[in-house]
Amino acid sequence: IFAVAPTFNAINLPVNDTFRKGNITIDITTNKPANATFNITNFTNGAVIGRIFTTNLTNHTSTWVVTNGTYPNGTYNITIQAYNSSVNSSEITTLTNAIVNITVDTANPAISNVSTSKSATSVSITWSTNELTNGTVNYSTSISSLSSSSTNITNLSQHTTDIEPLTSSTTYYFNITACDRATNCN
Repeated sequence: IFAVAPTFNAINLPVNDTFRKGNITIDITTNKPANATFNITNFTNGAVIGRIFTTNLTNHTSTWVVTNGTYPNGTYNITIQAYNSSVNSSEITTLTNAIVNITVDTANPAISNVSTSKSATSVSITWSTNELTNGTVNYSTSISSLSSSSTNITNLSQHTTDIEPLTSSTTYYFNITACDRATNCN
């Protein structure tokens, strides 16, 4: 006699196609105490990157720590199975519709093609990034203290920031910071 397979009551998965750095956490609840297996696999070749087991629980949590070098940049699938301890094939519930593609992004964006166009009391700073980023220009008359800033929170690959009013005939120093959707900053 086979027991009835457990069912999923609640599932908390990362948003599909999110760019991540930090932890990837998955929470599920089952209708009765059950064992669960969480698998993370490489999207391209299907290789199992990580597997976490929980036993005889109704609330299951699986956390993968994603830091620079933990997982290579790429897309991964997450699948979950819940099953009774006897593991008969009729007692396994597989969450087949919860495959989540997550792009792990731990690379800092690159800034290039920086140029300026100035007038007597303003400057326009343009630059490119190799991926969509926001942009902040810190600036000041002192290279050791870039205390003023101009920020654009829109994710772009071509950036322009206009800074005004500036004091005429004064040297200004600036630094550009770009952060991508996974909060990697250069």
